[in-house]
Amino acid sequence: MKKLLTTLALACIASGAFANEVYFDTISTKKASRVHGSYIGVFGGGAHSQTANFRESLSGAKLQDDDGWLAGIEFGYEFEILPVLTAFTEAEFTFMSTPLDGVASGIEYRSDFRSVNAIFNFGVQLDLDDERHDVGDFWSNFKPFAGVGVGGAWTRSSNRKGFVDDRPVIGGDNDNDLAWAYQVFAGVEYAFSDYVSIYGEWRRMIIGDIGDGLIDDPEFDLWAIGMKFKY
Repeated sequence: MKKLLTTLALACIASGAFANEVYFDTISTKKASRVHGSYIGVFGGGAHSQTANFRESLSGAKLQDDDGWLAGIEFGYEFEILPVLTAFTEAEFTFMSTPLDGVASGIEYRSDFRSVNAIFNFGVQLDLDDERHDVGDFWSNFKPFAGVGVGGAWTRSSNRKGFVDDRPVIGGDNDNDLAWAYQVFAGVEYAFSDYVSIYGEWRRMIIGDIGDGLIDDPEFDLWAIGMKFKY
């Protein structure tokens, strides 16, 4: 009988230790899935032209306010760098379409502008999940972020028409270019779970020389709404 009781006691201790190990492993795995992992995101939004430098025959023209649209997909990985801060790297592919017009005294330029952008981004994100007991469930799901990106853009300027003192200098032709692209961005993500979230962001994108070198460094304000799926 004594041997039986001893065996049962040892079995209870072992099962308890195993249960604790499983419990802590579950917590650790859940945290790891939240702060480390790959994800895919899809997004869409609007584009607004800001500034550009016009050169040669178009020198002196000012970029007009024009609105367009964009859509894209991103593949990324995020990892913890501090208890309340994560970092992420991602490859982003974006299509943007907008008019690109410039005018000045005696100068007029019109075109339809499209670009396919491949950009590598790096950013940081505030993650308050470990502070959930202090800030509450709702606010801990908000994750503001900011970052920078650099890459390339394939651009197409179509239906280009340019006039200087009513004299045509560009007559409805098209131009394709490869150029550098840079951007800064900031936004807020809201996590529904460790695996699904939505986000909204603003970005400023600069593209290099386009239009046979007649337009230098056009800048665009972009806004996007998207979803991320972590796996």
